[in-house]
Amino acid sequence: NAGASWGAPAEDMPLDKWQSVIATNLTGSFLFSQECAHGMIARRYGRIINISAVNGHQPPAGRGDYNAAKAAVLAFSKTLANELAPTVTVNSVCPARIDTPLWRRMAETMLDDTKQTVDEVLDSVAKRDVPMARFGRPEEVAALTAFLASDHGAWITGVAYNIDGGYTKSST
Repeated sequence: NAGASWGAPAEDMPLDKWQSVIATNLTGSFLFSQECAHGMIARRYGRIINISAVNGHQPPAGRGDYNAAKAAVLAFSKTLANELAPTVTVNSVCPARIDTPLWRRMAETMLDDTKQTVDEVLDSVAKRDVPMARFGRPEEVAALTAFLASDHGAWITGVAYNIDGGYTKSST
């Protein structure tokens, strides 16, 4: 469930960077899920929860590497859900705009001459992009994952859950 992005337009994306992002985001999820699945099948019980991103549903420009990898994680998770049912559930969690060290590093690159702090940059991004007007917290993502891993999530499989404060726009 690691994530990485080079973040460049497709025409400027070096192949080695593309392959690295695919390896981290998609191949990493595949290898870990595959390893876990063996024991879960033997026990006839298990929960696999892959971390994708809202970018897999709603891909912004300039992040083709990350968007493609996260969309592929969604397809892989649905496939695995069908393969491992009825004894193992497989779901995806798709966060957006979560207050993490990665976002804080990105905010540092957005600092301008107005002497904004990282928190002020994150606040302005949230107010611009997120209907709930704030970044999500890691513990909110953890709570969703814990629910899916619990007995309460026993009849949920093959589903991708956005946890995004309304960031993802509905197509309906």
